[in-house]
Amino acid sequence: LNVRICEAWPGNAGSRNSNHYGISNGSAFTNYTYGNGYPVMGDRVWFALHFPAESENCYVRQTVWVVGGGSTSRNVWSNSNTWYDVALSPTTVDSGRSSYTVKARADWIDSSGNVRKWGAEKTFYIPVRPKINRYQVSMYSVSGALSAYKGDGGSSGVVYAGQRVYPYYTFTSNNSWTSYNNFSANLYAWINGSWQRAYGTSDMTATGVGISQSSSYNRYSSLYPYRVPDNSANTNGSNRIPIDLTSAWYSDTGRTYESTWIDIPIVKADVELTQIRLIGESGYYLDPQNLEAGQNVTVQYTYRNNTSCTVYINGYNNDRTQISGIYAIPAYGTINVNGYSFEVPNQRSISIWGGVYLEGLGIYHTGYETNGTNNALTLTCNVNHPLLLSPITPNATYREATSVITSYWLTNGYRDSYTPANNITVRFRAYRSNGTLITTVTKTQAVVPGNDMNLIYFKWNVPTGLNYGNVIVMADVLQNGVYYNLVSRSYATMPYYYYETPDTQFETNAPAGFSIPNVPTNQTGYATWWEYTYNGSSFVRNYYGIGVYSGGTNTVTPATGATATQNGSTWVMKSGYGISLQAYNALTTVSGYQTPYSTAYTSAQYGYAVFPEYGYASTIGRYRTLERIGSYFYFRPNGSYGKVHFTPLWYPDGNYTVKVIKSDCWTPSGMIISESVTNTVQISGSIYDDWYIGRK
Repeated sequence: LNVRICEAWPGNAGSRNSNHYGISNGSAFTNYTYGNGYPVMGDRVWFALHFPAESENCYVRQTVWVVGGGSTSRNVWSNSNTWYDVALSPTTVDSGRSSYTVKARADWIDSSGNVRKWGAEKTFYIPVRPKINRYQVSMYSVSGALSAYKGDGGSSGVVYAGQRVYPYYTFTSNNSWTSYNNFSANLYAWINGSWQRAYGTSDMTATGVGISQSSSYNRYSSLYPYRVPDNSANTNGSNRIPIDLTSAWYSDTGRTYESTWIDIPIVKADVELTQIRLIGESGYYLDPQNLEAGQNVTVQYTYRNNTSCTVYINGYNNDRTQISGIYAIPAYGTINVNGYSFEVPNQRSISIWGGVYLEGLGIYHTGYETNGTNNALTLTCNVNHPLLLSPITPNATYREATSVITSYWLTNGYRDSYTPANNITVRFRAYRSNGTLITTVTKTQAVVPGNDMNLIYFKWNVPTGLNYGNVIVMADVLQNGVYYNLVSRSYATMPYYYYETPDTQFETNAPAGFSIPNVPTNQTGYATWWEYTYNGSSFVRNYYGIGVYSGGTNTVTPATGATATQNGSTWVMKSGYGISLQAYNALTTVSGYQTPYSTAYTSAQYGYAVFPEYGYASTIGRYRTLERIGSYFYFRPNGSYGKVHFTPLWYPDGNYTVKVIKSDCWTPSGMIISESVTNTVQISGSIYDDWYIGRK
């Protein structure tokens, strides 16, 4: 009475088709003879027990049961029922089952079922193979972000040719019990016309790893990181990375080897440098065509990703050094990256280069990209000349037919000084309002210390015929054949008018409200300024000054009427007669100041006389424009009487003094006006006394 073997079969009991799992003849794994695989989770399993025929055909009870499961038995004649097919619960392999333990026994019974002799119980071990999933391949970027994955959990993302990635392999089990397995991963590349393992062997292997439903196995590839190749030349599919994941149950590696191919798609990348901008110290963008020497700026690069996935890049500065860091640009996105900072040099044009290339490949490497011509850009910038001209507003209106001086501050906005060695020329031009050129004057070897200013000016002649029209004066800086920083300003003009007073009439009385005014005093007008000069080793600030002299010979004398007399140095005359004038026109130095060169001043070019009968008023019809001859001003000819001014007939007896205004003396700091008072003529009587008897 014995049981010889237990066969394990898939499917429904009794359905034999030469595909049994195997045969067990004992209670251990070593007693199991492999047939066609192992039961695995989800399989339906039944068993065939072999009860050998007895030497004498007898009535027996055959009993079979699964430890922890169902059982069954039958009463049969031994020699005609040697195979017993049973399907005992659990008939389907669940996640927690790692094996079946089947027990069987044959007992000799009588016809009533009573046991006459108990048979020996035998135990059979049926192993269950673990359900292993070669679950997923993931590709992580250099930043640690997930770039792509594919497997049982779905798929998402792509990698790009030239990208550095960290392949990551995941294996899972559907079983709640721990099984031990060997795992490997084989990443392939298209090399020399065929798919080959990237480095000639498996890039991940693991032996005897415990794994269960609650404990998956995850591991990075030894290709750490891996530079994604361009596999687009392959002849059997799309551009991709094929990875072969394998697993084998450690208990029977030779018969449980399984393989799963997973493809990670590859795209071709393109990154582009689209723009270079400059940021000033205030944080705002600067106009690259309007930079100032000495400005501190930061270069900002704009990178664009023309690829359908996130791309990682390195940026490069003008000096070809790499900008610190690795930057991620989202699909079809744009980022701004600040590069180096620098001080704008004192040169008129500068070039700023930038480059962007796939991370880790190095500068100029564009072999993986779809467009290798858009990775670099050069920004050409204009740096303004630091020498600026600022017009100084004159203190008077320019008069036709006179020489004037137009002045500017030449300001140096940079620390470098300009000496004669720099050959700086300032060009001045004056135009009529219709654009006709009046004059051009240049000042060569202009000098100015760094971060300072100097006075600069030119003397020119205002033409006639302007009729109150404006003149346009322009100035610019010339260096190395190029003109910079043009400044233009409009200036008012006035004609050189001659004004006269009316001759005396036969008035008998002074105008109503007239009173003899106080005698004025001399007023010497002067101007001072400073200029830098360069003595070959340093700058010297020179202080200049000049004035219009109010002293000298400023006399009036009787010019008509024979009855005038001289009492010592004082002339006595009757009212109504004419006087002549001689007013000294000269310049004078200013104490404590150097005398300037003649290019820095003009003489007083306009003079007029005011009179006591008008209260020394300077309104038209009450003063006389003087004529300048040599170093003196005179009255202009008054008809046939000569250069005279007639005193009023009504002027009361007493002192008569003329004041002379000398103006239009131009200097770099403006126009100077001086007031000179003549000697006094004594009025006694009137012209009536010489021509009428018995004047009342």
